[in-house]
Amino acid sequence: EDEDEDGDEDEDSAMVLTADSHGGVASDNDDDILPHLFPNVNSYVSTAHDDHKKVYRYCIAFGGFCATSSATIGGRKITHIFVPTLDVNDWDQDTKDTISSMPFASVVTFQWLWQSIKLKKRLPTTNFSL
Repeated sequence: EDEDEDGDEDEDSAMVLTADSHGGVASDNDDDILPHLFPNVNSYVSTAHDDHKKVYRYCIAFGGFCATSSATIGGRKITHIFVPTLDVNDWDQDTKDTISSMPFASVVTFQWLWQSIKLKKRLPTTNFSL
């Protein structure tokens, strides 16, 4: 990738990142562009969860918004709250507080994200939520 003197990528040399079995490769092929599986998904994942960085990155890469703290929500209405499992005992206090303060958000497991990406379509949350 070409960088200008500030160390920033030149606009002309930007490439599209696409998913493959290795987590992503650069490509300019339209067939390889990541599908927007999660438009209108404004999600939250607590940094207390081991996979929070991966959930955050993949949600955004596939067209969603993801916050990791109440400070980064920025006035958005959170539609989905990611949890590692549906067992409340596995949730940290921040996640529990967020769920309490956003009762209309769907509480979904990380598996909803992973399975939707794997199947290349946004799945119903029914099998992945409370």
